Order: sequence, then C-alpha cells, then structure tokens
Amino acid sequence: MSPETSADDVCSSARVLLHVGFHKTATTWFQSELFSRPELDFVPLGERNLVHQAFCIPHPLEPGGPGVRRILAEAREATAAGRYFVISHERLSGYPASGGYDSRLIAERLRRHFPNARVFCLFREQRAMILSAWRQQVVDGGGLSLRHFIDPPEPHIRRLPLFDPAMYRYSLLLGHYRALFGEDHVQFRPYEAFCAQPASILAGIAELLDHPRLRRAAAALASSMSAPNPSLSMPVLHCQRFMNAHFARTQLSQACLVDLGAGSIRAAARVLDRALGWLLRPLDARGRHKAALRIAERFASFYDEDNLRLASLVGLPLAEYGYSVGTGTA
Repeated sequence: MSPETSADDVCSSARVLLHVGFHKTATTWFQSELFSRPELDFVPLGERNLVHQAFCIPHPLEPGGPGVRRILAEAREATAAGRYFVISHERLSGYPASGGYDSRLIAERLRRHFPNARVFCLFREQRAMILSAWRQQVVDGGGLSLRHFIDPPEPHIRRLPLFDPAMYRYSLLLGHYRALFGEDHVQFRPYEAFCAQPASILAGIAELLDHPRLRRAAAALASSMSAPNPSLSMPVLHCQRFMNAHFARTQLSQACLVDLGAGSIRAAARVLDRALGWLLRPLDARGRHKAALRIAERFASFYDEDNLRLASLVGLPLAEYGYSVGTGTA
C-alpha cells in the first residue's frame, strides 16, 4: 500500500477481475454474455462510466477520482459474499485516438486500489486493430481520414495526445501489468485465439480466477456464442466522417460549422447502412482492402520485434494467428 493510500481506499480481495481488453476485442460479448451472469457468481461494476470518473478523468498528479469509493464499496460487497467482482472497460487499456497515453497511469491507479486483483486482456493483430481504431474514431464523432489518423501532424513535438502506433506494442502493457500485479495474476491472450477456440480462453479465465464453476461452463458458453454486430460499410463510414467534421462538435472534431450532435449523426448513419448496406457491398470490400493495404505499407515491419517478444511472453505462436514477426519463428 502506497503512503498516500489508506485502508479505506483498498479492496484487497483476490476475487476482483480487471478486464482491460483493447477496443474491438469482443469486450461487449464479455460484458453482456459472461460477466453479467449471476449464476456464475460474477458481479459487474454497476455503472460502467464510473471507470472514467475514477481512473481516466483525474489529472495525472491526482490520486484518483470521486468514483473510486463507489467502486470499492461494490467490490467489497460482492467479494465478501464470495462472488467475483468485475471491472470491464475498453478505456482501461487507453483510447486509440489518443495513443493510449494514459494506459500506464490507469494501470497504476488500478493497482493502488485493487492490489490483489487478477487482470485479463485480449489483444488483436495490429494491422486489423489500427483499421478498427480509425473506424472507432469516426463512430465516436471524429472527422479524420485514415491517412491523417495514422500520420498525425508535427510528430517531432507532442502538444496533444494523438494516435501512436506504440500503443499496440502489446508486450509493453503486458510487462507493466505483470510488474504491478505479478506474472501469475495477469493473462493476455490474442483475440484471434478467442475467435478460434473460445472455450480454451474461457477456461484460462477460470484458471486465472480459480473459478471451478466457470471452468465447468466454458464449453457450453463457447458453443452458444452469437456473431458480432456488423460494422458500418466503408461508404457510409466516410459519409459519417464528413458529417462529423462539419456538424458534430466532439473532442475528436471540435471545429464544426453547426453542431447537430454526434449521437444524431451516428444514429442516421446506422439507419442509412441498414437501408443501403446490401447495395454497397462491392464498394465496402474495395474500401476495406484499400485501407488495409495503406496500413500494411505504413507499418510494414514496425511490430515484428515486439511480436516475437510477445509470443515468448504469452507462450503462443502468434505468427499462426496472422501476426507479423519478420524472419522470426514465433
């Protein structure tokens, strides 16, 4: 316990799970289909937005935000009853459009308040992840093109946190969480492995938590998984990006002409995609292919060395899941 942390600011139970998975790694499925199941003794955080108040919004020099005490109260109540308390939020691994600049700080805040927690994270092949990160930026109200998103201006001087490809050198975050919580209490796994063998990943979470009921239920849960919600087609996404840039004032797009609200634009894009998506499939495939080529060319071997290190740390052949490892054998 650090000097500035009192006993009232700590939940020391080992029945706390911190799900810090990256955006676009099935976090919605885990939140709605696994951690929401009381029959498996899970108790999720009641109000997910408390994560922002407690761990993200406070200034880096402040210990934490006003939401911490409420989260701790829920954690103590759940774990005292012998259940597993879960804090699950994509924001805990950082935000893609700001390059995960505060991911280390968030990890340290979590360790301060939950020193004996278990940590679970899914990561995703970097080229696919970067494309998803850019798409998420648009869905959240941003107006940047892919080219401008992955190549922020003035890279030699950082006045604002922007996209940073180093966010997806996953061994960096894995190493930090292991240093904070202990190697045996931290589990990072590839999203692609979850897609291929979900029962195995769920069984791994059961081992991490020493959770026999989840271990017995893993196969049944995996067999009942449904397909993810389809994402917007590329033509509609570009339409939303244009609308965001001119008619939605958000942190991702501040200089609009008239603010119609990002939520309204997002809803209209969904309606448009449902109405015309089937007509746009050829253009959608072409747009995705073009974007994937741009990302592959831009980052080429950027992640090879880290992926080799990551494969060794997690003990899995990442190359078999599509990760770039150069001439390595991982």
